[in-house]
Amino acid sequence: VTLSTPLVTILEYMSRFGGRCLVVVNEQGKTEGIITVFSIFKTLLKRHPNCTFEGKTPQAPQLV
Repeated sequence: VTLSTPLVTILEYMSRFGGRCLVVVNEQGKTEGIITVFSIFKTLLKRHPNCTFEGKTPQAPQLV
């Protein structure tokens, strides 16, 4: 996905392919980072005034 990929498209990709993360690339195809289901949940919680979160989101171990 790119930095401008809509959230709904990202969710469709994750749902269709069963993934929990996607690589984010810039216009040159260089990796900018990853988006995970946890980062999506965190973003949605920040946007909703009646929801809060505390602590750090657990992350999967790094791949070797």
